[in-house]
Order: sequence, then C-alpha cells, then structure tokens
Amino acid sequence: MSQDSDPQGQTIQWGMRLNYPANQEGLVIPVSTWNGFVERVEGTKQEFRPWSIAYSVLFGIGITAGLSIAPLMIADAGIWIVATYAGTSATTILVGAALICMERQLAKHQDSHISQLANEMVQIRDDSIGGATDS
Repeated sequence: MSQDSDPQGQTIQWGMRLNYPANQEGLVIPVSTWNGFVERVEGTKQEFRPWSIAYSVLFGIGITAGLSIAPLMIADAGIWIVATYAGTSATTILVGAALICMERQLAKHQDSHISQLANEMVQIRDDSIGGATDS
C-alpha cells in the first residue's frame, strides 16, 4: 500500500488507486470483495426453469390424449372425437417442445450475458490493479 499526505498533514493509505475524472466519485472496494462479486455473478446461472411445469403438463396432456385414441377407436366413438383427441395430442406435444426450445435459447442467452458481465468485472479489476501498480 502506498501512503500520501493530505493538505492537513494526515496520512492517507491507499489500497488501490482509482483514476476518476474530477467530477465523478468512486468507491474503493477490496480486491477480495470484488472477486467475491465476480464469483456470485458467475454463480447466477439459471437453476430454476420457469417453463418446466408448463411443458410437463402439456406433455402429460398430449401423451394421455394420444393413448386414449386406440380405446376410442375400439369403442367405435365418432370420427370427430378421435380427430379431436389426435389434434389435442399433437398440438400439446408440439407446444411443449416449443417451450423446451424457447427455454434453452433463453438460458443460453442469459448465460452469455452473465459471462460477458463477469469478464467485464474481471477486466475492471485487472485495469484497477494495474493502475495501482503503475503509479
């Protein structure tokens, strides 16, 4: 750590020197705390999948409707009933698959943003530490 004296003669210790323009203020954060922030940001990968309940229900409806088609055909139900069950089965399975694809794309997008933010935080730390050792 370097030491400076202010105009009143008091000693000021600097852990890290941050170069801000005169009209901006900054906070001095210990490197270990900043590293903790970086780890927490990197740890925010999406664990909870909000659409999992929806596509599970849709797959359940689709599979149940699909399995009901054969007994309906054996029981000589009307063709419109069998067609309704077949359409319901196909539609709910397709919507469930679309939700899975959407959720994966959103997770990939979020992961890339989190990685980019963590990289920027590491760059800020490295620039700040480099600036402190350069002076």
